[in-house]
Amino acid sequence: EVFENVRSAFRERIQNADWYSPETRQAALQKLEAMKLEVGRPSEGFPALEAQIKPDDHLGNVSAIRMQHARMVLTRNSSLLGWGATSDVNAYYLPFQNKAVVTGAFLGAATLPENLEAAELYGVLGFALAHEIGHGYEAGGVTRDAQGAHKPWLHFSDQHEFTQRLSDIFARLSSDEPALTESNRTQYGQETGADLVGISVAYEAFLKHNKDRTVRDGHTPEQRFFLHFASMLSRSNIKDEIHPGDRFRVDTAAASLPAYAAAFSLSPGAPMAFKQGQRLGLW
Repeated sequence: EVFENVRSAFRERIQNADWYSPETRQAALQKLEAMKLEVGRPSEGFPALEAQIKPDDHLGNVSAIRMQHARMVLTRNSSLLGWGATSDVNAYYLPFQNKAVVTGAFLGAATLPENLEAAELYGVLGFALAHEIGHGYEAGGVTRDAQGAHKPWLHFSDQHEFTQRLSDIFARLSSDEPALTESNRTQYGQETGADLVGISVAYEAFLKHNKDRTVRDGHTPEQRFFLHFASMLSRSNIKDEIHPGDRFRVDTAAASLPAYAAAFSLSPGAPMAFKQGQRLGLW
């Protein structure tokens, strides 16, 4: 349900964007409608375990299970392609299949406890799903079509606007992300683009489907959405050559939304009250 609500919010974004040519709009919508979601397991399920498990050989057991997985992918069950360890707290996008994946562990108690309010559901899961959808539309995503084939679909008349938005992202990375290097520049740009899509689309979906106006611990539902989003990224504590630092991700994505400054009643000129020229966005 959350995935479909997020998809619906992004559909409206595409339909209402004023800088798309008809060709780009059609291709973007086709890709969105064709995008698949797998949660917890592949669509066809996991195959029965054939590997011989020995009680005194943990390393051998892990190796045998991985070998079975590889054989299944290569010879019999392409639906497993892209699936890693389900114990990983992770969500990711498979561009060659135009598919978003959420592992079962991501939905576990450590990340998504029971009885979630909408602010947490959309601030955590909604953002994660919208972020993965966003990977289908950042710099790398516009080179693969609805079926995942390598076929650039951004119309040439829209390329200049898209390139300008990408250059704004890289300029911000260069000024505010000390970990940026030439080797991770492309990956950082793609992840930042997906973050910007993710938080804005998830927030739109949240506003449309939230029915709870309760103030809790002094925070409105809108404030709690951003707090849950920030808490989720800070808990993930990802340190790699693909994602920018957590502080850059949280600050840049949240402050690029005018709704963030409005939610916390920030005064003009406050560090997190970005002006129009400071806000970033792709789609």
